[in-house]
Amino acid sequence: TTRKGKLNPPPVDIMSVDEDGVTADSTPVALMHGMADSSDSEGMRALAASLQAYYPRKFVISLSVSDGLASILRPMPEQVDEFARVVRGCPDLAGGFDAIGFSQGGLLIRAYVERYNSPPVRRFVSVCSPQEGVGVCPLSPIFQWLCPIWRAGAVHATPRGRFSPPPKRPTLQSAPTRPPSCRCPPTK
Repeated sequence: TTRKGKLNPPPVDIMSVDEDGVTADSTPVALMHGMADSSDSEGMRALAASLQAYYPRKFVISLSVSDGLASILRPMPEQVDEFARVVRGCPDLAGGFDAIGFSQGGLLIRAYVERYNSPPVRRFVSVCSPQEGVGVCPLSPIFQWLCPIWRAGAVHATPRGRFSPPPKRPTLQSAPTRPPSCRCPPTK
């Protein structure tokens, strides 16, 4: 089609051109799962396979960081440190990567960018992550039982799976809470 006698530009694939117009087809993509999920779950495997099929020149990896119950019980700073170790241990990510985080995974990537960002995150996509905090715990029987315990700081899982006194650093669910009535201004 034309506009005022000129050809319309072809559509641009935002995953293949960066802000400087440089082709970024080969920039690797790292996926980070959400709370209680794992890197090898059916959903994460399917997403990684879909991205790889759609962008065949990209290296795509679903990162194995605090999988399953560890994503609920391990303190967030420890998860961020683990994320950094896993990323640094993957040679394909050494030159930088695009990161897609789902729910808690988006918070984890954001914390990595703020704390480490080496190797650097080139583009960050946060899907359903509570970047402005959470007002209430998820409506699920297990979380309705766990949330009051988290808020009281009464439980903490050690690396060996034993419970110990509350950590000085909060677990994820107790860290970003905000009052449900909070009307935060839009993020700029």
